[in-house]
Amino acid sequence: RKNSLERINLSNTHGVNTLQEYGVYLELCDKIVDVDISNSDVTSLSLPATALQSLRVYNSNITSFTLRNQNIISDIILDGCNRLYTVDISNCSAISSLTISDKSNLSSISVSNCPNLSAITIERNEVISTITLSNNIGLKKITIRDCESNNLSVSIYGSRLENVNFTNLSETNGVITLPERSMCASITSFTLSNCYR
Repeated sequence: RKNSLERINLSNTHGVNTLQEYGVYLELCDKIVDVDISNSDVTSLSLPATALQSLRVYNSNITSFTLRNQNIISDIILDGCNRLYTVDISNCSAISSLTISDKSNLSSISVSNCPNLSAITIERNEVISTITLSNNIGLKKITIRDCESNNLSVSIYGSRLENVNFTNLSETNGVITLPERSMCASITSFTLSNCYR
């Protein structure tokens, strides 16, 4: 049964038991446009296929973040999500920036087919192993810094990069794969500083 719920604000809500899982399941909320679980103990979030206007998840306890087929949300900030393991974003045409920061258990990030995504910042993560960015044709700037995973592998395909900054990846033995040469012709700034053992 569908309902008319348009906004849900669970910011600053905390459960009695910090070890308990708290899920928010909104698949049937076909009119929802605004979701806020920031600064909360929410551990899982299931979103409807409708177009969200606003989504705030920073400082929450979510363990995985999946966002697909959204055409209004423009900025995603996953800051302070210390229990986050995976990020999967695809086919989100309006996203222009993505920021993922703070020490967490994040192991993989996959972002694909987001044509207006122009900037990604990934920072302060010690265990991340895989970053895959594919067919984000508008991606101009990527910053990965202070990620000290032993086996970090970064793969970037189908993006016309202009500014690349990999800084303080000192513990990694992984591989960085940039787009094919024709897609790298626009690079005006490339920083590879304090990377690799």
